Amino acid sequence: MAEMRTLRHSVGLCLDYIGITRRTVSPDLGVSLLFAATLNANTSYLDATLESSVRWAAFDERFPSAMRRPIRVSRLSDSLGLPRQTARNKLARLCASGWATIGPSGVTVRPEPFLSEAGLASLG
Repeated sequence: MAEMRTLRHSVGLCLDYIGITRRTVSPDLGVSLLFAATLNANTSYLDATLESSVRWAAFDERFPSAMRRPIRVSRLSDSLGLPRQTARNKLARLCASGWATIGPSGVTVRPEPFLSEAGLASLG
């Protein structure tokens, strides 16, 4: 019973997150999913320990951008089952709108748009 409740809450949380990213990042579901997958790839290693997870919240303004680990487009497209060219096109849109950057090591989400006054208001 507790597992089903946890599963239901987890699905609800995922749907809420997708709704927020579709309102703030892009209404395109593919772009929003790539945003979420990129953010997860950039920062999930911090959840290896409770201390680092609590200390470095992904959108904390004190979080050093250098700690974000870029991810290659090929790994993102493979993880979501998207054709690589589709992922490249959608990530290019994500970068053009200022939500991410692409460098030699891969893609990194930028937290600054969420930390702006308009970004924080959109989360409510």
